[in-house]
Amino acid sequence: MSSSKNKPNNDEITLLLSGFVLLIIIVMLIHDYLVSFIFHTPYFFSESLLFKLTILLLLFPILTFKLNPKTVYTISPTNLAVYLIPISIFHILLASSLVALISQNFMDSSYTFVSLIKNKFANDLLLIMTCYILMFLMIRHHQLFADSKKSKSNKTITIKTGNHIKLIQLDDIDWIEAETPYIGIWVKQNKYLYHSTLAKIMTELDSEKFIRIHRSTIVNILEVEHIESRSNGDYDLILWDKTVLRLSRSYRQNLNHTQLKP
Repeated sequence: MSSSKNKPNNDEITLLLSGFVLLIIIVMLIHDYLVSFIFHTPYFFSESLLFKLTILLLLFPILTFKLNPKTVYTISPTNLAVYLIPISIFHILLASSLVALISQNFMDSSYTFVSLIKNKFANDLLLIMTCYILMFLMIRHHQLFADSKKSKSNKTITIKTGNHIKLIQLDDIDWIEAETPYIGIWVKQNKYLYHSTLAKIMTELDSEKFIRIHRSTIVNILEVEHIESRSNGDYDLILWDKTVLRLSRSYRQNLNHTQLKP
């Protein structure tokens, strides 16, 4: 189960970082065009794109290697420079070699490796290091968010029932109702009283699974079978166990139909 969950996380971060790199390239191409337009200088798209190869190479480690957010997360910010400096220098050397090779064999304007090295170390080294730092921070943020969701998903609450103490996993809850000073927690048509409030329990629940549908009701949207409209503008949520819950108009925006199980 855990392996199947890790794969989408890796796919998500790969897509996020790839989009980040492509966005930088598009912005820089637009910048080159605007500069040529403002100063009335010739604009050559192929040449402009060639010099963006330095940025484009960021896609290579993203798409070729399976980035593991947890591995990146173990790198402390103080040790980040130890990784980034040699990586950025190698990145500049590789980009300069490729630009020189492509320009000398396939383009009218050719550039030498030495001139490119000087140019890119002067103009692109700081940009490349900044891109790597931003990518590092994006992966860290993504993993931190994933860990927070996972900790909520695995969290349990302790409920005392008579002489017994029962552990209930939050994800197993079907719905919750307010019964001041308690809340009624329903699990598989069994009700348990818990000393809390709806506002407080919401901070412990996974917001992608649990939504407020009424001032006195929270529901696990994975337990909703279908929705029926009322004549007054409210709705009824029919759970898989045939429990009927009222969806108030004021909470209608909380419900996303795509979250419901097919």
